[in-house]
Amino acid sequence: MAKGASGEAIDILSNEQVKALLAAPNIRYVTSYRNKVILQTMLHAGLRVGEVVHLEWSHIIFDENKLKIINGKRGKNRKVYINETFKEALLNWKQKQKDTLGYKPTYIFTSMSKGMEGRQLTPRYIQQMLNRYLKRAGIELNISPHNLRHTYATRLYEETGDLYFVRDALGHKDISTTTIYAKLADGRYKEALVNFNIEE
Repeated sequence: MAKGASGEAIDILSNEQVKALLAAPNIRYVTSYRNKVILQTMLHAGLRVGEVVHLEWSHIIFDENKLKIINGKRGKNRKVYINETFKEALLNWKQKQKDTLGYKPTYIFTSMSKGMEGRQLTPRYIQQMLNRYLKRAGIELNISPHNLRHTYATRLYEETGDLYFVRDALGHKDISTTTIYAKLADGRYKEALVNFNIEE
């Protein structure tokens, strides 16, 4: 557990917990495959849950490894670059979704349940789905979809050391909102040093 700018505790996932969470969905089933890609979308692109459910296939430029968020918080647009692993997951889901529904829907994440096929998912569904997989992965932390966004942003800051880069990726209006991730990264660094031990 790390602490934010005002000292409040904020749970973010460790690398091991991220792996456990992404391994929780049984991807032999089309719905579970979709759910894994939803988790990847929050962990690899830092999207808000409301942005996830409104994401359209037309918002992804696969040739440029680019994902566009249209009308995000406060109506702001932004773009996020995605890695090859996440891109491949999206492409696989695109084909599975089309094969199952018989057509390519507007939205990336739709219901696949009988009688509800093609309908937009809700933020409530994603929260419940996340809770189910956290339990299955044995992760006993207070994790919401927004904590996955915190996890993404903290890792991005650790990788780049650039708060302005993180601000743009998250779509923050003010850099002061983004400084929390420097605090979170510092807390993780301090925790790692305290627990670091070399056997002699």
